[in-house]
Amino acid sequence: MSDIFLLNTTIFFIGSSTENVSVPQGEMDLHFTSVTTETVAMETDNSTSDFRDSLPDSDLDQPMWKINFFSIFIEHPAMRNPQSVYLTFRMITLVVLLPGGLLGNALTVAVMQRPRMRKQSVSLTLSVLAFCDGCCLIIRGLLWVNIVFAKMGRPLPVRFDSDAACRTVEYLFTSIHISGSWIVVYITLERMVAVLMPMKSSIICRPSTARVVLPFCLLGPFCIFSYLPVVCRYMPGVGCVTKVKPDMLIHFVLATTCVSNLPLTIIAVCNLCIVIQLSCQATRAPGKQLTRAEARRAETFRRVTNMVLSVSFAYLATVFPQAANAMMRIVNPRWLWLDVTDDVCAILWDVNYAINFYLYVITGRSVRAELGQMLGCRVAAGEKVKEQASITQQQCLSVSGRNVPDGQ
Repeated sequence: MSDIFLLNTTIFFIGSSTENVSVPQGEMDLHFTSVTTETVAMETDNSTSDFRDSLPDSDLDQPMWKINFFSIFIEHPAMRNPQSVYLTFRMITLVVLLPGGLLGNALTVAVMQRPRMRKQSVSLTLSVLAFCDGCCLIIRGLLWVNIVFAKMGRPLPVRFDSDAACRTVEYLFTSIHISGSWIVVYITLERMVAVLMPMKSSIICRPSTARVVLPFCLLGPFCIFSYLPVVCRYMPGVGCVTKVKPDMLIHFVLATTCVSNLPLTIIAVCNLCIVIQLSCQATRAPGKQLTRAEARRAETFRRVTNMVLSVSFAYLATVFPQAANAMMRIVNPRWLWLDVTDDVCAILWDVNYAINFYLYVITGRSVRAELGQMLGCRVAAGEKVKEQASITQQQCLSVSGRNVPDGQ
């Protein structure tokens, strides 16, 4: 996700130092993405003259343009050596991540919408997150197709060669990535409330609350970034571009804040609070013995908390390297080793959208049981025995004089 931050940083800070750069069609260097209308006029066909004629005088007075993120993201195999080791490795990793991730996200929706799972406060939220992750993987499927064609030496089939395509793609692709980030933020915030305020969790952390909050997380970015269809346009021979000032500057600030900086900060703080609170509860003096119903609710609460923590920690592990790498790019954009870390962080970014279901299976006993029943496997009985043993163990533990959250 934060690769939007990374590439916008690359474009803004590296590209802004290059003027009158020659940009022949299909031979653009990733690090030289600043173009001028004068340069393009010399390097492309007569359609550029029509493009210049369509520009108002104010645009001609400010000729500096920047290529948009998803124009480079999808079409970038044409901008670097198709036989590079990085493209080969990313093509191989996408062969694994795309089918595995799409299958996992589909199974997440199916499992979370089963009757028993729908009672949990996170079921709807995880289903919507799986939908967003699936959309992001489909976008990477377009990239994979272009990589394959680039390695075959054939023209790229996925190109955005019109104003309508540029505006639609940049707007929809940017918004869906940011929606996924804020759904993870909401999941983590909800779990922090449940851990820090267990007596109020049954009121606050409910499926009905998720139905109210999720539309804001999902549709909010589409409203905030509604300016993208207005500022984006297609420049023949170059791709989808936006003026540097003020359009790209405004977009740079909003994208870096919404995609990586603010979500990473909120998730890190919430996870720290959850871990500290759970550690404090584990070291408190024993209190009253739990009844069987209370032990069952405590066990459910513990499993859901572990599942949410695994998702948020995975998000931090796969997205934070992108943000840190982008900060290094701002400090010194000409460090050669950043080219290598860019590629590694991009692959981690792909993993972020494919891994969640498998984390649910590893950390969530109820997810394993529901998946087994859905697939007709005879694993539910074994999971039931483990659950009964865990409940018995919980009855021997303390609640430190506090009420047990009501199955959240």
